[in-house]
Amino acid sequence: MKATILIFLFTFLLCPSNAFANGGLPIIFLLNSYAFIIGAIFVLLIEYRYLQKTLVNVNKRQLFKAVASINIVSTLAGIIIVPIVLIFFKLEPIFYLITESTSDSKMSTIWLLSITFDLILAYALTVVIEYRLLKKYSFVKEQFENKVILHHVIKFNIASYTFLVLLVGGTIWLMYVLQ
Repeated sequence: MKATILIFLFTFLLCPSNAFANGGLPIIFLLNSYAFIIGAIFVLLIEYRYLQKTLVNVNKRQLFKAVASINIVSTLAGIIIVPIVLIFFKLEPIFYLITESTSDSKMSTIWLLSITFDLILAYALTVVIEYRLLKKYSFVKEQFENKVILHHVIKFNIASYTFLVLLVGGTIWLMYVLQ
């Protein structure tokens, strides 16, 4: 049964029309839905593995549920809050840089700046949300003070977002090469 599920999952992930998670994942979804699924899986694996190595004597199922829950919430926040903040406060670089005479090369730069800015905002939002949620779990509270929990949330999100940035870069590069 497990082998069948793994084969199905692997086959599903090979289909380029499928895929995004975390605060930064909705941004990736705009680029490529396949990259979204890959990103979501790796974010969950990275954060789960980090916490599994950091926490002592924690139930694996309980830990996975916690990691999945905090990532679902931060993903939904990324879908809802990030665009609202960007539009409401006019923080999106695209608002200020596009005119009728904007060249294609300048537009590419603006788009890249926009994605970078979105990922930075999404990262900050993700850290805040995941910290607030993770510190509520008793198996985390029992082992760490709030300051230490924040330190770990920052670290595992740096790892997750490093992967997401590489994924976005690779997706953009592939889109450029395949044009």
